[in-house]
Amino acid sequence: MELNISIIALLASFLSLGWQTFTWKKQYEQSRLNENLTLLAEIKMQLAQKPEVYRFHGITKEMMRDCDIDEKELAYVVTNFISGQIYYEAIEKDSKTPFPDDDYRAIMCKTEAIKKAWPIVKILLDKTSYRDKVEKTIEKYHN
Repeated sequence: MELNISIIALLASFLSLGWQTFTWKKQYEQSRLNENLTLLAEIKMQLAQKPEVYRFHGITKEMMRDCDIDEKELAYVVTNFISGQIYYEAIEKDSKTPFPDDDYRAIMCKTEAIKKAWPIVKILLDKTSYRDKVEKTIEKYHN
């Protein structure tokens, strides 16, 4: 009987250790992602101060003019979407559906300005499920 209790206690300890290791790893990964996205948002905001660096992303003044957006607006929009990505990558993993109609990002995506700017905005966003969600939301309101 005592041996059975000891074995059960030992198994429970191993299960607990495994669970703690798993959750620690997930928290660590999420923390690293948040740090990376926060730094990326800060870097993208610097585009407004030094718009010449858009050329490193293949974005020209003509492209911006065609999309009816200037350097500072582009930096703002990209930083705004990256900030949203920090939340959605951590909390909301559903990329199959557009944002709900009353969501902050959906309200942005409804605007004609975002629709026109999207071809160059997405150049500055990594291809992720979050970017797919933004794109699906824009398509929802403009197709």
